[in-house]
Amino acid sequence: MFIRFTNATLLTLLIVLTLTGLYGLMWPWPVWMFDTHRITAWALIALSPWKAIIALRSLRRGLDRRFNRSVVIAVSLVLAVVTLLVIGLGLVWTWHIGPEVGWLWQSVLSWHWYLALALLAPLAFHVWWRWPFPRKRAHARTPTPVIEAGSEKRV
Repeated sequence: MFIRFTNATLLTLLIVLTLTGLYGLMWPWPVWMFDTHRITAWALIALSPWKAIIALRSLRRGLDRRFNRSVVIAVSLVLAVVTLLVIGLGLVWTWHIGPEVGWLWQSVLSWHWYLALALLAPLAFHVWWRWPFPRKRAHARTPTPVIEAGSEKRV
């Protein structure tokens, strides 16, 4: 339950952040939308330790001889670093730390946008890959109560 709640909440927060961020990228932000984006980002930061626990549990299982497991771990670590970079760039821009123009003559906010938009497809794939779809065997094991007509005992 802990994992599903954390991941579902993070997915909801990322959807809100994506929608409000894309709106702010295309059009001027109303104040309420900027506040929504900011509060949602703080909620994402607050849930980060729980997602870190989930990720560390997965990493404890270690690498495997299977190619798929090793690649997934490597890609997940890269995505985690880029996600932390996006969060860090958002905080740098919010707190006005550092120069106005950064690497390759782009602002900190521009890099926040570029990296966040680049993360959308891999994170969508990660959510789809890890989503807990019900298994057919799980449904077959749960007994369903059968009520037959006339099965009551009369005394």
